[in-house]
Amino acid sequence: MKKLTLEALYTLHLMNDKSNDLAFIPLPELNSDESRKSQLQMVLHKGYKDLENIGLIQDGQPTAEFVAYGYFLDLYAQSSYHFQIDSNYYCAPGIDKGKRMVVIIKKIANGEFIIDYFNTIALLSILIENHEILHNLNEKKKNYLKAEWEPYAYMKLQFYYKNSKMIRLMTEELGKITADILFFNTDSGLFEYDLLRERIRSVPVEVLKHTLIKGMKVRV
Repeated sequence: MKKLTLEALYTLHLMNDKSNDLAFIPLPELNSDESRKSQLQMVLHKGYKDLENIGLIQDGQPTAEFVAYGYFLDLYAQSSYHFQIDSNYYCAPGIDKGKRMVVIIKKIANGEFIIDYFNTIALLSILIENHEILHNLNEKKKNYLKAEWEPYAYMKLQFYYKNSKMIRLMTEELGKITADILFFNTDSGLFEYDLLRERIRSVPVEVLKHTLIKGMKVRV
């Protein structure tokens, strides 16, 4: 699986005749003396070389692997729905006719990315294995004394719960962030934090399961 720089990712995007930002993976903000056109020209210049260096362009021609990556990226770009898991999984689920497959762009070390395409249930299994908060779910309990939404500043959350195991789930629909939720477990219960409204409540584990499965559009 090839590791793509941000510039290589956007070069694939440009070669799909797209120049807008990818959901959850925007290009850096423009400098005061920089235009979008000049930014894209620099991205294309570096990205083309990066694609050559990893063998996706050979002798000036795109390889079959280049075409496959471009196709998956186009599916991601055309989707009206995206789901982000933590800060490194960017997903376009349910993009096939059977609504069971997902395009994943995963951010890895050194700011590089990999593109993959597989079953949503397989992705869910990977997440459960790799996220400690998703281990032993049945042991996580709701604190009924904290079951109602309460205002809670994000800075306060960072101070008091910075060492808690968390998972962040963000939903984007039609270019707008519609949900941005943190789930974390403490000795006093499982909590849900709404980053858009800066509020907190304790929830049963079924809420975490439902939010994750619904967000990923998992179909059994």
